[in-house]
Amino acid sequence: MRVLNILLILALGVTSVFAEEITVNLDRVALILPDQEDYLEYSSRIAIHFTLPDEINSKEIIYAELYIPLNFGEFETVGDSILEIEAFDITTDWAEENTDWDSPWSDPGGDIDTLFSYTYSIMIGQSEDVYMDITRFVRNVVEEDQDNYGLMLIPFKYDQSVFHIYEGVDTQIRNSAEVRLTYK
Repeated sequence: MRVLNILLILALGVTSVFAEEITVNLDRVALILPDQEDYLEYSSRIAIHFTLPDEINSKEIIYAELYIPLNFGEFETVGDSILEIEAFDITTDWAEENTDWDSPWSDPGGDIDTLFSYTYSIMIGQSEDVYMDITRFVRNVVEEDQDNYGLMLIPFKYDQSVFHIYEGVDTQIRNSAEVRLTYK
């Protein structure tokens, strides 16, 4: 029995040695606000992009998580305090300085893949952290050679047809969000 326990401990130790972790910062963030005529129909959005390091090429992605610490303490919110953040794969390249509402971003399905999304719900309070499992997205980029154009974050409140992100939240995301990767 003791030999079996020792072998089990050794096997678990060897498995954990092969798994590695890395943290990647965002390199592009853009707040996309609707035009006045679309303000009551569409929520504002945040486009994010992170460059995956070369060291994970041809590696097996075990887990990938988008981490966003948010602080709503300085913003006044009305109604229900549950906020859902949905992320979609972006399907075309973009730059921070030229994303605007006049591009196809305004219409869901324009430059995002609406067939699959990643979702996380938070309670709007003083501060909340978003932990979004984006393993599928990173695996597709690394293992399936899918283009990495980043993710489009779209907020949704159950008691409102649209939700607008305050300028400043995009700065919080730009300064503190990161992607945490576990691979072997």
